[in-house]
Amino acid sequence: MVLVSVTFPTMSEARRFSKKLVRQRLAACVNIHPIESIYWWKGKLVHTQEAIAEAKTVNGKVSAIKRFVQKNHSDQIPAVIVTSVRDTLSSYRKWVAIETHKHARS
Repeated sequence: MVLVSVTFPTMSEARRFSKKLVRQRLAACVNIHPIESIYWWKGKLVHTQEAIAEAKTVNGKVSAIKRFVQKNHSDQIPAVIVTSVRDTLSSYRKWVAIETHKHARS
C-alpha cells in the first residue's frame, strides 16, 4: 500500500481530482486538507494557501496516478510524492486492495 500526495492551488481542484481518482479506482480513498506552502518559483519566494490530496492506493496504480496528474493538473510542475506505507491495519490494507481492483465508474 502507498500514499500518493499531490498539492493543488485550490481546494476545488483538489476535490475534482480526488473524485476522479476514486471513481476510476486509482485510489480507494483520498483525504483533502488545506495547507500553507512556502517555495521558490521562477526566482521568487512564494507563500500561498493550497490544498493537498492524499490518495490511499496500491503500488500497481502509482504510474497511472502520475500520468493522470501530468495530464490533468493545472500546475506546470505538479508536486507528487509517493510514500510506502510500512504498517497499517491488515483489514485496511485489504480494503484498499479490494477497492482499487474493482471496475472503474464513470
